[in-house]
Amino acid sequence: MMQRNRPQYSTLRRSPAVRLRLVGGKKWFSSDAARTWLGICLGACMGACAGEPALVRAALRCPHPSTDFGTTWEGTLLRAEFELEVGSDPVRILETETDCGCTLTRIERLCKGAERQGYELGDELPAGTRLVLAAEVDTRGKRGRAPRKVHLIVRPSPASIDAVEDERVTLTMWSDVQPWLVSDPARVPILKAMKGEGAQTYFRVRQVDGEAFALRPSRRGLPPWVHVSVQEGEKRLTEHRVDVDIDRETPRLTRSYGVFLESDVENLQSPTAEDGTHAPFSLVQEVSIQVHGQVGLQPPSLSFGVVRSGQTVARTVRVKSYDASFRLEEPQVSLQPLKRDEPFYLTDSASIRARPVGSENAWDVELTLSGLDARIRGNFFARLLVETGHPALPQLEASVSGVALGSKRFGTTPQGADSGRGG
Repeated sequence: MMQRNRPQYSTLRRSPAVRLRLVGGKKWFSSDAARTWLGICLGACMGACAGEPALVRAALRCPHPSTDFGTTWEGTLLRAEFELEVGSDPVRILETETDCGCTLTRIERLCKGAERQGYELGDELPAGTRLVLAAEVDTRGKRGRAPRKVHLIVRPSPASIDAVEDERVTLTMWSDVQPWLVSDPARVPILKAMKGEGAQTYFRVRQVDGEAFALRPSRRGLPPWVHVSVQEGEKRLTEHRVDVDIDRETPRLTRSYGVFLESDVENLQSPTAEDGTHAPFSLVQEVSIQVHGQVGLQPPSLSFGVVRSGQTVARTVRVKSYDASFRLEEPQVSLQPLKRDEPFYLTDSASIRARPVGSENAWDVELTLSGLDARIRGNFFARLLVETGHPALPQLEASVSGVALGSKRFGTTPQGADSGRGG
């Protein structure tokens, strides 16, 4: 693609003797009178440009490139139309870009009268052609005041010798999206449970202006072990209590679930369904749960980062028993390679120490790396094996990783390389 060569214009420095450099010139002139001559030159240039609007013409003009919808309810479908006109040279609209997937666009030509004709991206538009871009923004899941932008990538026709670069025309839709329903608390605290046990929580839902409404839960996107109920949800109340019960079938690890709730009040500005109805005002509340076994490690991995030659670095993992009937004794801990048949030099530089954690049924295991073996260079990996003694989970494993910077004798392996000798 051709690029326009831009002249290197002079700068005006703030000093008692103002320096003025002529465009393309090689000499500097210093004089207090330069201010006067510079003002005359700039004034003449501005006057000349003002008389030649073709120098600043746009390939595609939009008289009103921004619209503001003000305050709207969450879930409202915002619709806007932008009128466009091609400049004095033919152009092609190559692409439309949006800043989020909630925005849809359609471009049509304005023909004689009120008739409209669809436009295919890439087709040439003659000079003076009038267009309409229709945009729709779905505000479900959006909150607060923010712009939604549509970018048009416009390329002048090859017949135009003045334009050499693609233009980017930006159209903006503003709105301040406010929720119709709110929850209390806004964020439900994360639940914690042991594998094989359930957990329960609740929150309240109200309408921001205090209006009465009925509320019903939906199973949209929920697994079978998550159960949602609304107390007296069929009644029109100003506030409803929502109970969430996660049963013992929930899998391990941390998971989040979106609890979808619908009111009985239609949002008349929401997208229209096939049967002509509108979606009701709704709310999605996130509920998270962390499910662990009878014993567990926290954190599940140890990252040492960059370890330099001669440096001593330590990391700690906590082994905890969540089983009230099991007393966790001092665990047996060892450092092992990822693969049994590979060379492993990390144990020569590692030391392991376990100490009890106050009155808790837990131990802190500290892994210290000191003076790494010079044969360990680049990325290194290992496994920290913890013998718990619990019949259900007799052994736990934490991953170990880091990057070793070797000594001058052996050189340094760049970060990202793998020596294959660390573990």
